[in-house]
Amino acid sequence: ERRGFDEAKQKANSVYAHRDNGRIEFNSPEVAYQIWLRMKSFMPESVGSPARQVLGCSPRIRVYRYTKGQRFGQHVDGSRDEPEMGGR
Repeated sequence: ERRGFDEAKQKANSVYAHRDNGRIEFNSPEVAYQIWLRMKSFMPESVGSPARQVLGCSPRIRVYRYTKGQRFGQHVDGSRDEPEMGGR
């Protein structure tokens, strides 16, 4: 939190959900690995069709903060290939 939160704002349209929140974003393979160690026993070995191997967590870490009245509208997160982890 010392780094400070940037404002993440997006008006809803046909592609994106409404977003109004604070966000800290950073790249950390170390944090991603620690998160992966905690959750990997709950994950399948592969997902999708055709099947794709589950490799770990993206090192692109995002932390969100919401204050009263802020929200992030209903949405579906996409997947992300990480070449550094053996992805495409």
